[in-house]
Amino acid sequence: MAASIRKGENVWLSKDLNQSRDLYIQIKWRMKNNVSIEADIDASIFLVNANEKVRKDQDFIFYNNGIDEDKSVVHISSEGNDNKSTGFIIHLKKISQEIQKLVCCLTIHGWEEHRQNLKDVLELLSISLVDRTPSNHSLAAYNMTGDIGNETALMLGEIYRHHTGWKFRAIGQGFSGGLKALAEHFGVPINMDDLAEDEVAPQEKATRRSRQAVIDEQKELIKKGLQTYLPYINSALEKNQNESSTRMILDRLLQDALGYKMDEIKNEESIKGKKADYVLSVQEEDVIVIEAKRINSKLRDRQIFQATSYGAHSGIKWAILTNVISWQLYRITTCDGKIESHLVFDVDIRNGLDDETVHCLYLISRYGIKRKGLLEQLWVKASSLTQESLINALLSEEVFSKVRIFLNKESDCKLTDQEVYAVLERWLLQSD
Repeated sequence: MAASIRKGENVWLSKDLNQSRDLYIQIKWRMKNNVSIEADIDASIFLVNANEKVRKDQDFIFYNNGIDEDKSVVHISSEGNDNKSTGFIIHLKKISQEIQKLVCCLTIHGWEEHRQNLKDVLELLSISLVDRTPSNHSLAAYNMTGDIGNETALMLGEIYRHHTGWKFRAIGQGFSGGLKALAEHFGVPINMDDLAEDEVAPQEKATRRSRQAVIDEQKELIKKGLQTYLPYINSALEKNQNESSTRMILDRLLQDALGYKMDEIKNEESIKGKKADYVLSVQEEDVIVIEAKRINSKLRDRQIFQATSYGAHSGIKWAILTNVISWQLYRITTCDGKIESHLVFDVDIRNGLDDETVHCLYLISRYGIKRKGLLEQLWVKASSLTQESLINALLSEEVFSKVRIFLNKESDCKLTDQEVYAVLERWLLQSD
């Protein structure tokens, strides 16, 4: 049962700074039914030092900067029909020693124009912290609905260092100046124009749309771009064109569908004897390496080796294997000097441009890459759902102990943890 705390109270999260504990924070809210204009609300986390200031802009984690440089905080968005929420994964052990607090916040955008504050629009607001283990043990919960005032920016709570461990404190205080006042309080200079999304319908920039509306529009641009080139792709397939012709089509797709600028697409790059067909960069940072194959060729796992080798030697974490039709995204990792590639998704545009396919292509587009952290969020989810991770979770003491309790109750017998574990292990390893 979560420790339900009130404003000003605190609770231990971990009494050992060296403990490798991961947390999941969920900030959840529900709008009032009588609100005429739906409020644009965002959650964020500020990583601050002993002076209550961020070290750099990257310590402000929100929808447009989804992960910090130390990869200790990851932003995850989710929405329901009535309840809306934002989640954050916190890796306590990865947090820099300079960081003393993680302040969890909520802001309303457009409050001046619509004359709204959080009390006007919110019926429910809460923050909860869960231990990110197979048991999902609840650590703390703060329902601050009754503490909402006329603020337009709220500090809900903070995770902070305390002696040899970490604690969480419920704050429930804020500002009337919105995100700008909040950010400046923590030392982040905010230009509100920077929060308006770029490269989509510039004539509409005067009015800030919700980020989901912008993402949807960017996805539509990708879909239309792909549809434009489908006749050329089908023709190339029929003619079984060579790799050179395939690359001509790929060049156009990268620019006209995925939004990359010409100078961000580098061809035939080489480093330490490792070659790459393409390297994509955004804002002068190399982000993706591509291995391109002839349009009618079958893609095989071993074909990604050259791209992953180049990526590992140049600090690039993502590699794409494509023949224009199939697009496979790989995560590049190194372990004890060994380069490894992990398939994250595989989509085929011949199967139609459904929402999932377009979403995957959005993530590797220039639009998606500029939203720092989206691919990292995808990797966190993918690595959590591997067969090995699921087997480890099912064989954890928390899980098989609960299975034993359930079986004993249902069958009125006395099974031991060891008996349940042995059967689960045999079944799971047989299915491997």
